[in-house]
Amino acid sequence: MVDFASNMESKSKSRIKFNSVIFAPYHYEELIQIVKHKYPDYEDKFNEDSIIFLAKKIASINSDVRLLEKYYNEALRRHSASKNKMIQIKDIQAIFAPQEKGIF
Repeated sequence: MVDFASNMESKSKSRIKFNSVIFAPYHYEELIQIVKHKYPDYEDKFNEDSIIFLAKKIASINSDVRLLEKYYNEALRRHSASKNKMIQIKDIQAIFAPQEKGIF
């Protein structure tokens, strides 16, 4: 769950005067649907398994769609510089590797 109010300073909370808005995390299948809706041409660039891997990875971290978009766009950026035809799981794994080591 994402609770934006808990991350605010007390001064800000008191001025806004609202109850907490809590968003339920997306399931990886919902993240896949978001990719398909937002990027209808994804099949031209991404192997289906790589999209599933990306969605599962994001769902396991925090289910934040902004993070999904960040890694999706990073995969596209890296892919444009490579000669591979489709983005594979190994390409997605390469994006997460530095983060898992605490570098990203």
